[in-house]
Amino acid sequence: MELKTIIKKGYKQTEIGVIPEDWEVKKLELVINKFINGGTPSTQNENYWTGNIPWITGADILNQKVSIVRRYITKNAVKNSSTNIIKKDNLLLVTRTGVGKLAITPFDISISQDFTGIYPNKNYLSTNFAFYYFDFNKLILQNQNQGTSIKGITRETLKNLLIPIPPLSEQKAIAEVLGDMDALLAALGQKIAKKRLIKKGAMQELLTGKRRLKGFEKQKGMKQTEIGLIPEDWEVIDLGDKFSIKNGLNKEKKFFGYGTPIINYMDVFTNVGLYKKDIEGKVFLTHQEKENYKVKAGDLLFTRTSEIPEEIGMASVVLETIPDVVFSGFVLRARPKDNTFDNEFKKYCFRSNQVRKQIISTCSYTTRALTNGKSLSAIKIPVPSLIKEQTHIATILSDMDAEITGLEAQLKKYQQLKQALMQDLLTGRVRL
Repeated sequence: MELKTIIKKGYKQTEIGVIPEDWEVKKLELVINKFINGGTPSTQNENYWTGNIPWITGADILNQKVSIVRRYITKNAVKNSSTNIIKKDNLLLVTRTGVGKLAITPFDISISQDFTGIYPNKNYLSTNFAFYYFDFNKLILQNQNQGTSIKGITRETLKNLLIPIPPLSEQKAIAEVLGDMDALLAALGQKIAKKRLIKKGAMQELLTGKRRLKGFEKQKGMKQTEIGLIPEDWEVIDLGDKFSIKNGLNKEKKFFGYGTPIINYMDVFTNVGLYKKDIEGKVFLTHQEKENYKVKAGDLLFTRTSEIPEEIGMASVVLETIPDVVFSGFVLRARPKDNTFDNEFKKYCFRSNQVRKQIISTCSYTTRALTNGKSLSAIKIPVPSLIKEQTHIATILSDMDAEITGLEAQLKKYQQLKQALMQDLLTGRVRL
């Protein structure tokens, strides 16, 4: 017995799914005035690259916007190459090497061969509606990839893509709602970026003693040290004097995926403080290996190696006892010899600009950037003599982190809401 799909009143079944009865389904070529190719002017002719016409590649599209213009060309470059200028308020679609990225032209702009410029027929198709439709349906575009070494969407495939066409007034209303949501997301993103900059500035001042917290100005003077000016009542400590450093565990691949919890490179890189919930890796170990590489609360862990110097020596402090946990060979463990450092203060002081610069400047580099116990031992850290001052500094920075985390959670919530709105509005499930 064949089961029939029940279609709600006012809707109809089409080749692209169920849509409202007053919507149409059209091939893209029927609602487009023209498709325009791009190209690259000769790089051998330096004069072509001295003009004022912006020229972009697919790499210049980030978060579905023209994020940056790195190169400018001349009128002669346009005339003597296959590039073309796409007028403002039309669609840019990456149709090779990164298919699915798109943007609306914010101004007249010339394009590389990565793009197809699309001029919607404004009597049938709103540029903004087309943008949101293709943004939501990136997978449909990506699934049309053809080719071997360089994959892309052919012009013929693009012309024959089916797209829902609501009444023009509804297209504009849908795009307006989604545009308002984008504006909200952008404002929240800017607020988060601003809060991060404020925190960065606070770290720079608080972790060097340039700014003292109320109640801790024992001496108002500063003293010159090998790492610069610090308060008279602070110390400069060599990391190796207060921590013993050990390399991590190396085992064959077949031993990973089960057994004992193991702290890996990315755990350290992405977390200033580590808790049990952050550890997902597992490794099978002998009893002796567990003893040799165990980690306990208060230990500092550093990334040991990376493709670039800027990513080595990133520090994370273990903030709770994690039973039987060990650390990997891409990580160095620094175990405290005494209680000179407050654990919460460690989260910040070892990621301060002053400490990071020292770590980066002392790393070795051949095919990869590397640091080691000897290099880390020589790192000098400015430290408040009073644990209480360390704790107060950490509390202020932790409060800033909490505020940023809250805003990031809010941003994620709104991003999910936007996806739900796109699902409802671009299929006609919800009408405006």
